Amino acid sequence: MRNAILNMTVVICCVIFGSYVAHAQGNLYQFDVDEDTVDKALIQLARQARSPLLLPSEKIEAIKANAVRGRYTLRRALQIVLKDTGLNAHVNKHSVITVSFFPVRDRVTKEDAMQKNTNRMMRGISAAVVIAAGVATNASAQEDQGFTLEEIIVTAQKRSESL
Repeated sequence: MRNAILNMTVVICCVIFGSYVAHAQGNLYQFDVDEDTVDKALIQLARQARSPLLLPSEKIEAIKANAVRGRYTLRRALQIVLKDTGLNAHVNKHSVITVSFFPVRDRVTKEDAMQKNTNRMMRGISAAVVIAAGVATNASAQEDQGFTLEEIIVTAQKRSESL
């Protein structure tokens, strides 16, 4: 009985150590992860890599993840799945995958970029309207006053002084 427990302990240690070495060396894994929400895609990826997974507590169910199919290292597969999601993954020395949001200053969504472009366009249109209104008002004011400049007379005298 005691030998059986000892043998089982050795086997478990070898499996854990082998898993650690595989991750440390960057071995390739066969991944088949569907395009889905981030939480579901990451759970699928972690199961296929046999790695524990820690997800952020914020709502990530609405974020779409990318599909990954083929042979990749765990880190590369995570990069593919999380591309353009605003999320980042880290794999520690114990093969635990930790997912977190990029800092807010680094996160630029498509909606943010579109809003910024719309704001720029609206400012440009507003400036053009203000300038056009000012020119039209100035032109109509001159017409109403009947002010016209017909001729300018310049007079001068030549002096015979030396400087």
